[in-house]
Amino acid sequence: YPHVDHHSFAVNPINSRIVYDGNDGGLWVNYAAGSNDVQSGSGWQLHSLDMVTSRFYHFAFDKNNINVTWAGAQDQGLWKIVKGQPPTYYNVLGDAMQPLVSAQNSNHIFAEGPDGEIVPFTLPKLSYDSLTGFTDACGWDNPFKMSPVPHVSTPSSSILYVGRQHVWQSTDGGNHWKELAPSFGQSGGGYSWCSAIGLPAWNVNVIYAADGGINFQLSTNFGVSWRKQIGRA
Repeated sequence: YPHVDHHSFAVNPINSRIVYDGNDGGLWVNYAAGSNDVQSGSGWQLHSLDMVTSRFYHFAFDKNNINVTWAGAQDQGLWKIVKGQPPTYYNVLGDAMQPLVSAQNSNHIFAEGPDGEIVPFTLPKLSYDSLTGFTDACGWDNPFKMSPVPHVSTPSSSILYVGRQHVWQSTDGGNHWKELAPSFGQSGGGYSWCSAIGLPAWNVNVIYAADGGINFQLSTNFGVSWRKQIGRA
């Protein structure tokens, strides 16, 4: 069946029984005026087999191999793209948004899904449990970062950040999480949350966390304390 997120419909001007549906799953066609009676030869048929219709949220690069890129696709899960080879699809999450690759082990992958869900797995296995420990509100596509540099004896791949109503930090690869930044507060009738996290490659102690407007929070001591920075419109 077609994907439930429909964007456009068109009816063939010569034969009104032919209906086209453009949705998140590609282009579909129905030759029986929209009937779903597959048994009688009707039903919707995928019409975009030779078309590239994927939409990607975010990419991640393997620091140990410049030829490897990971991509999180809308409704199409997680993809590993190796230069010169066909891409490999991993059935992880529906919307796989931000992938992250461990700098210490290229087979250890994190993938973020909708509403703050984060799953780790180690190839070749795809079994996983979602990371837990968050207690606040979040958005649909939340900033998810891995530190580019280690902190004392903690390797960079063990230091993770996720932006929700607060910024959360893990120093053990996502097993445990600590709430860092002050609340980004509420906006109107709902919550507002962190929209972006910046981690300079030259100083592990510096963390930037932006709100949904022009302001951001800054920590210069690995998240121990924060001060609000007022942006200019």
